[in-house]
Amino acid sequence: MKLFERIRLLRKTHRILGVVIGVQFLAWTISGLYFSWRDLDVVHGDPWVKEGRPPSWTYPDLQFLPIDSAVNSGIRSIESAELLDVLDVPYWWVNDSLLVSARTGLTRGQLSQEEALTVAQQRAVGSPELSWIERVEQTGPYHEFREQALPAWAIHWDNADSVVFYVDARNGQLARVRNDAWRSDY
Repeated sequence: MKLFERIRLLRKTHRILGVVIGVQFLAWTISGLYFSWRDLDVVHGDPWVKEGRPPSWTYPDLQFLPIDSAVNSGIRSIESAELLDVLDVPYWWVNDSLLVSARTGLTRGQLSQEEALTVAQQRAVGSPELSWIERVEQTGPYHEFREQALPAWAIHWDNADSVVFYVDARNGQLARVRNDAWRSDY
């Protein structure tokens, strides 16, 4: 290959790389400006969720079973334990898989549809109208609740923003809030 042909190939490659990198930089700049103007609290669904209220039970007023004596359901070892408020009852959330009553030591099953609706209504701002409820057992790679713990209850509110509360059926916690702002951004 002659020197002239090498220089020509180098210039052509340089031009193509410049266009590709320029388009990428332009897209990066535009998306950065968009997300700096966008209110992320709205995207995350914060305006539709009440701040977590303190539980009706408090530690000084109530004697909890220690986690090791509360768990009598055949768990060999406790890797993690967290005290959760599930419908105003204290539960130990053990190993991210089992709810154990902090009062009795008995295990609790998954939330029913009615219980999930109660959790969602307790956490919702105002009194939104219910559109429908569905149990989510599996999700695809493009589902809005992908890569989350399943099963969950999807509570669809009837409002202009198409707000959906996802309540974890295993531990009764509000897992995610999705709305039109989230769907348009992601």
